[in-house]
Amino acid sequence: ITAASNGGTTGETYTAGEALTAGNLCYITSSGTIMKADANDSSKLAQGFVLGSISNGASGTFYRGHGKITGLSGLTAGSRYFLSNTITGGISLYAGLTYATNDIQQYVGRAESTTVLAFEPGDTILIS
Repeated sequence: ITAASNGGTTGETYTAGEALTAGNLCYITSSGTIMKADANDSSKLAQGFVLGSISNGASGTFYRGHGKITGLSGLTAGSRYFLSNTITGGISLYAGLTYATNDIQQYVGRAESTTVLAFEPGDTILIS
């Protein structure tokens, strides 16, 4: 991921609970910080994304809900993407997912081009 753009989504200021990179999919923790979404934990579903890197403990802008993440590379235009279960905060095509018990499957958007993901967070399915 080299850069990100929100496509019109309004951002909110949050403190990062870990180091975040532009384009990471994130969730809001119970303590109010943002951290990378994780398909290996049903409480960590993707709620939004960050546009720029944020150091652990620093404040930054979090974009909740729908928006466009640009500056990505290697996407397959028109394809559906899911929260990765191998790269925390990342995305994957369905074919790249390898689920274990208690993982979640979450649709996160469709590639508009090889560099743009229209982020559309969906409901999760618990793998049992």
